[in-house]
Amino acid sequence: MKKYLLFLFTLLVFISCDKRKDFGETLNKTPEVQVAPADSFFYTFSATRRDSIKTTKVNSASYFFKISDEDEKIEPIVEFPTTAISYSIDYSQSKITFFGFQLGNYDAVITAVDKYGVEASPARINFESFVNKNPIASLNYFILGILDPREYILNGQFSFDPDVRFGGGIVEYTFKVGSSYTVVTPNPSIKYIFPSAGTYPISLQVKDNDNSTSVWINTTAVIP
Repeated sequence: MKKYLLFLFTLLVFISCDKRKDFGETLNKTPEVQVAPADSFFYTFSATRRDSIKTTKVNSASYFFKISDEDEKIEPIVEFPTTAISYSIDYSQSKITFFGFQLGNYDAVITAVDKYGVEASPARINFESFVNKNPIASLNYFILGILDPREYILNGQFSFDPDVRFGGGIVEYTFKVGSSYTVVTPNPSIKYIFPSAGTYPISLQVKDNDNSTSVWINTTAVIP
């Protein structure tokens, strides 16, 4: 009789534990992974990020990760499209560092699996790895009219270098008016007195500190 009661008690405990497990699985929420750039003083976590890597300046990128799971602390799983690029995980700081980038565009997927085998909603980081990006010229003009009624400013100050985050910058501006006037200068704008009323083609090309040039930007100046 005692053996029977012990068996019955054990069976009830087993069934009770199994039911608790089923109940836990029913209430379980899908974990969520978010990331934030570790090189930013002010940062916010999100599930999607875009990042640029200029391989001649820096060849690594670090991200803090946050895994939201109400049941337990779970570790990240990193999926990367190529084994040529490596990563390391610092669990004490909840940080992942990617390094060894080759040229191209890559997506890193960071996910996790909880104790019930449920995969987290992943975080995705899109990396664009490059050697250099060409600068982009911007040109406009406006009247100055101090020395002459047809004195104008040819303005390229809104030109920019997409590599500015990695120390890139524009070092040279080449302005053209028609086919007979060209000036090369480190200044983003110049003064020019048009000889008479009419329409004049004006152009600008810029060069960055990697010696790369933009495409020519062209417009027409209408001088009254």
